[in-house]
Amino acid sequence: MLYIGKENYFNGIIHLTASDQKNIIIGNNGMFSFNIHIRVSDGHAIFDTQTHAVINAAKSIYIGDHCWIGFNCAILKGSKIGSGAIIGASSVVANKNLCSNTSFAGNPVRMISRNVFFTKESTKNYQDVDVKLHKYFDQNDFIYENIEEEKISFETMELELAPNITNKTKLDWIKNNLANNESKNRFFIAAPVENKKRLFGIFKKSN
Repeated sequence: MLYIGKENYFNGIIHLTASDQKNIIIGNNGMFSFNIHIRVSDGHAIFDTQTHAVINAAKSIYIGDHCWIGFNCAILKGSKIGSGAIIGASSVVANKNLCSNTSFAGNPVRMISRNVFFTKESTKNYQDVDVKLHKYFDQNDFIYENIEEEKISFETMELELAPNITNKTKLDWIKNNLANNESKNRFFIAAPVENKKRLFGIFKKSN
């Protein structure tokens, strides 16, 4: 199942490979640069020599609202990206949970900075006066919160869009829970507890 929400901006070719009965779900209001690959499968099966069992099964990909994916990025199977996340150019995201309002970059991807947000306004043609006018953005439109009653878990989506569910049932669920759902914090992903502790320790040490 492939679903792309409203008001997404694509700045060139994006390669989407939804196969193996897995899902690619993209929220609203995102920015996608050029030459991005999003694929739920490796394309060929790899098997364990002892058990003969497959070891690289396909996994769905979920991308929240208002995410910015830079050019030449690869978003690979099992990736879950929370609303407001930023993925730097040429990054590789594979089987990761990336928290909201956080920037990531690298191969493999790693966290760059937390508690950040972006707007979709281009700064390419800014003059001095524009730079001065846009030093601050005094609204909270793109800051996402952990509000439980608004959230739709990616695990729930995986169950509701499973291969054994009929296409009509899937489409009805998407219409009711994604297309007609305007909850701001529906795709929030919190930072892992261990990262919070580590970052807090660094902050204390540097001060």
